[in-house]
Amino acid sequence: KLPASERLLPFVYHEGNLVTSRGKTFLIGAYDNGGFSAVDAYYTPVLDRTQATGANVRLNYTQQAISGSAFQAICSASDAKSMGHLQVWNRVFRYNSNFANLAAGGKPAKDYATEEEFWIAKAKDWGITGPGFIGTYLADELPADRADDIFRLYRVMSREQPAGVCLIANNTVYGAVLYRDCTDALDIHTYPIYVTPEGELAPMEVSFHAVAGAVEAVQGSRPVWAVLQECELTAKGHYPTEGELRWLAWSSIIAGAQGILWWSIGTLGGGVGGA
Repeated sequence: KLPASERLLPFVYHEGNLVTSRGKTFLIGAYDNGGFSAVDAYYTPVLDRTQATGANVRLNYTQQAISGSAFQAICSASDAKSMGHLQVWNRVFRYNSNFANLAAGGKPAKDYATEEEFWIAKAKDWGITGPGFIGTYLADELPADRADDIFRLYRVMSREQPAGVCLIANNTVYGAVLYRDCTDALDIHTYPIYVTPEGELAPMEVSFHAVAGAVEAVQGSRPVWAVLQECELTAKGHYPTEGELRWLAWSSIIAGAQGILWWSIGTLGGGVGGA
């Protein structure tokens, strides 16, 4: 690991803090959805909406196929709002269903000789990153036995996009043990309200134990960020109350999370419009 003076921003400080051009920060992010455009102003309404939640980072889960010009625009627009953009590059492996729909350099992903060649070409499509870019979201809840694939992707993206961190989403402590060397930051998903009707007591302690288990699993080598429920998720669940949202956030921080992301303020995850 390089000393801070030699690293490109953003990066993860040895204490686990995310460091951007604005200094150390506790990451508060929000998952969202929507389209993309090469015009900065296109993103103003969604960034305003995200900023109103208190978030300083936005993650658009439907932006996997973003063009280079649109990528530059969203980074620029995010920086203008003193916010960060976390780019989804999720499960870009041949065995994943979304692979066939992706392209880079005007060439379908399936036509590249190797996955690595495709990843490098996509990074070149995006271009040199600048202010507003936080990093790359590499994998969401892949089984723990896919750690080798994630590590290959991590090595390529951390080299091709060095000004930023790589994040892996995970939903088991067992996965955290295997993933801890495959990423700069690891998140753990905690959704305790997904089958609890409104008015009934949900197993809220799940959020604390999930984060605490992940923190123990990474052994101080990586920061743990918590992805917390801000949607119904299933027909049996409900939108978290203000008290439940507060519990999710504070219990995760107390358990050792050094960043939180809310799923979701868009229409994904079973939610309609956000809470």
